[in-house]
Amino acid sequence: MMIIKYDGDDEFAIEDELEGTNSFEGFIAPISASSLVDDESVLDEENENNSMMKRDYNALSKKMNMLVRHSEIFSTCKFEHMMTVHESMVKTLLFESKILFEEHEKLVTATNVKMDVALNDVKKIHTLIFNDNTMHNSTISNSINTLVSHYDIEAKISDINATENENISLLKA
Repeated sequence: MMIIKYDGDDEFAIEDELEGTNSFEGFIAPISASSLVDDESVLDEENENNSMMKRDYNALSKKMNMLVRHSEIFSTCKFEHMMTVHESMVKTLLFESKILFEEHEKLVTATNVKMDVALNDVKKIHTLIFNDNTMHNSTISNSINTLVSHYDIEAKISDINATENENISLLKA
């Protein structure tokens, strides 16, 4: 039985498990080449060819093992590189989402304050209309202008929400 051992520096040693034992033990003995061929020079040439084939096989085996090992290392390095790129992209998207969320939170807070002011203005308009006080036309027009400016802020918030939803869909993909 043959054992392939890895020595550490891309060197592979092929050793017999039990030296001095016949690897064909228990099998039918192969036909001896000497019984078929009478010429000794032909046998010497065949033995030389067999030893060359064994050396070629051993060299090819070493090269194949090194090739497999190098391809494993390459694929591992490529995978680690792709994971690093993916991780940095996710971190960037999360950071950008955090910034957008903070800006969105600030806009919502500012909008809530302005909406409270606008609600108070609407209440004033309501009371002025019911009181039929015609002297406060400038107050009414100022309140209406304030409401219009708040609608502009709402449009900006909807744009930010659309951008945030787009970034979230990119994160999920």
